[in-house]
Amino acid sequence: MFAVWTGIGVLEKDVLGAYRRWEASEQYHSEVKTEIGIERFPSGKFSTNHLILLLAMLVYNILRFIGNDLANRRLFGLRKATRRRVRTVIRYSMYMAAMVVVHARQTVLKLKTHKDLYASFCRLYALCRT
Repeated sequence: MFAVWTGIGVLEKDVLGAYRRWEASEQYHSEVKTEIGIERFPSGKFSTNHLILLLAMLVYNILRFIGNDLANRRLFGLRKATRRRVRTVIRYSMYMAAMVVVHARQTVLKLKTHKDLYASFCRLYALCRT
């Protein structure tokens, strides 16, 4: 049983919605700290730590995009889900065989992976180019 008492004149559903958003925020914060690996910052300088945090946010957002894109597909024997944790996305999408091929003055990245995962990378690349 769950009960909420407030004296601020807010509807119960609004309070519950705020708690759910807070809970999701805490989960994302936990993922950034543990799965991206920035529990502690490596430097004593603020500007260096700021740069590392910005790079970690970029990596996290890219992984979230790929995870959201792949959440409703049955890849690698995983069941359908509303969202994938970053660790799962890293495990199943980042640890794949790739080869850089230079031929006829063109550089090509060849990925040896599932076709849906390849399509997700192509969509991400197209978004980054625009």
